[in-house]
Amino acid sequence: MLAGTHGPNLPASDRVSLLPGLSALRLHRQQNAIAGAALLVMLVSGILGLVGTQGNTVLLYIALPFFGLSVVVVKCVSLYGSLRVDRRAVLEAEAGYNTISHLRYELPLVDDRTGCVLRGASKTYRGDHP
Repeated sequence: MLAGTHGPNLPASDRVSLLPGLSALRLHRQQNAIAGAALLVMLVSGILGLVGTQGNTVLLYIALPFFGLSVVVVKCVSLYGSLRVDRRAVLEAEAGYNTISHLRYELPLVDDRTGCVLRGASKTYRGDHP
């Protein structure tokens, strides 16, 4: 791809027709944000459970269920989110492209909003070495 040729001025041969819906990359980012929020709740409730309940059993009865619930939420979100991302990545691979940079080097990497090809298909991972 030539420098300075991106966005709407790209030739049609450097674009991929994207599947409708959220891309695997956006689903991956969404999963990470939700899991991060659940981890934060787990951290706060764990700190409350360890430190804030000294001599106060009412707070202990509040903090422990929140901690347990946040552990379950983190696990469920991670599992469900991973399954969604994996399924979408398979659909994208069947359509002949990839939106997550560290997956499927044999397919072209495309921008998940525009469909512009960011990296061509490769038979092997090249890494950062020349």
